[in-house]
Amino acid sequence: MERSKRESKPPEQYIIPAICYPRIRKKKHQKKRAIIQAQYQSIPFPLKFVYTQKVFAFYADLVLTEAHGSLIAETSAMNKFVYYPEILVKNDKEYKVVSVDIQKRGDCIAPPWQYQVEKLLESDHPELKSWGHRLTNYCLKHEDLLRSFADGNKFFGSLKAEELTQLAQAVEFRVHKLFSKYPCVEFTTTFRPAYCKIERMTFNEKYINEIGYSIDSFITAILQEGMPRVLPINTTCSAKMLVESFSNFGGNVTETPEIISDLPLKKGFNKKIRYKICHIPELREDGYDLHGVVVILGKDDEVHKEVSGQVVNKRFLKKMIQKEKEGNTFLQKYYGGKEESSTYSTINKVCQIKEISDSDYSFNHNTRSLM
Repeated sequence: MERSKRESKPPEQYIIPAICYPRIRKKKHQKKRAIIQAQYQSIPFPLKFVYTQKVFAFYADLVLTEAHGSLIAETSAMNKFVYYPEILVKNDKEYKVVSVDIQKRGDCIAPPWQYQVEKLLESDHPELKSWGHRLTNYCLKHEDLLRSFADGNKFFGSLKAEELTQLAQAVEFRVHKLFSKYPCVEFTTTFRPAYCKIERMTFNEKYINEIGYSIDSFITAILQEGMPRVLPINTTCSAKMLVESFSNFGGNVTETPEIISDLPLKKGFNKKIRYKICHIPELREDGYDLHGVVVILGKDDEVHKEVSGQVVNKRFLKKMIQKEKEGNTFLQKYYGGKEESSTYSTINKVCQIKEISDSDYSFNHNTRSLM
């Protein structure tokens, strides 16, 4: 085709149909998905790290255990905070003594006393709240004492050396007198400028035998398992006096009245005893020692009282016998038989055994010999 003709009559414009255009998809705004979260209120600590405090430790190695809505002194709880590096057996003229030295453990340290007291004050039980106030006073007095020691104050420096020696001899004589007459255990607490702690526990052989041990088995138990339970149960009263006596630094000798309680034995049984606790301070030039002596005065008389012979209520027994008779009548009428053994109808036929004392036996034996 000639160029002139093309210019005079241009070719028709080719229009691409709309359907042939590539479809442009608009990007839709995607909805943001909610972050998947666990439904919880609080994540608890693993059981290994849960802190449920039932044992409380304060100044002077005072260890108390929560029991029945109150705090009691418990020697077995001391194993968590102290260990026993040395045990000595001393032979006195009148008795044997087992002396157990006590040292603090470095791998288990009690929380600050403020935290422990706060837990008690937040308790709903009024007895535990009163313990919180009592122990707050106890700890503050110990801090005042340690602060005074750090400042160089000597509480008993005015006493002469001879007077201090006489006081020490009087304390030793008093403790010796108790140990020679009664089953006793002594806790010796030392107060010095640098520390205040329980230094040792001293048992006489009578006390060790009372709780069911021999000297050898008692020492073996301490070295293998730690200090067993050696104090009477339900020692709330004595624990209160212990705290108060520690607070009265350098005070006079104090004693509890007679207390009736259960003494735990080696085999897991308990026996009723009568005991008291004596707190005897021993003044020194640079501090003082406190001797707390638990003294077993004897067994409780009520333990061996004879129980009255009437064990079953008569009205109850009569009603149960009548019920058994009605049951046997029913069985005989409809089933042609009766119950083989009756619990209450034959109770009067059971052999009654009576314990014969040694005096009765000797009297009957002598009577037979005379006949």
